[in-house]
Amino acid sequence: MIPHRILTLFFLLTLLSVPLHATQEVVNGMAAIVNGEIITFSQVRELAAAQEKSASELYHGDELQAKIKNVRQQAIKDLIDRALILQEFKKKEFTIPLLCD
Repeated sequence: MIPHRILTLFFLLTLLSVPLHATQEVVNGMAAIVNGEIITFSQVRELAAAQEKSASELYHGDELQAKIKNVRQQAIKDLIDRALILQEFKKKEFTIPLLCD
C-alpha cells in the first residue's frame, strides 16, 4: 500500500452527504487533493459511471443509494492511488539500460 504520509486529502463529506440526485447539479468541484493535485467530482463520476449504470439495473431505492455510495468511494480511492503512483514515478529517474552488441 502506498504510504498515507504523502496523502493530503479532503473528500467524500461533500460528495456523500449530498443526495445522489443533487450531485448532478454540481458541475464540478474538488473531491480530493493529493499532494496539491486536485481530483474532481467529474473524474470520480466518470470512473464510476459504468458501475453505477450496472447497479441501477440491479438495485433500487436505499439499496441502490448505498451501492452507488460504495462505488464512488472506491472510485475516489482508485483515483488517489493512481495519483500517488504517478507522483512517485515522476520523483524517481528511471533509465532503461541499452543492450549493446
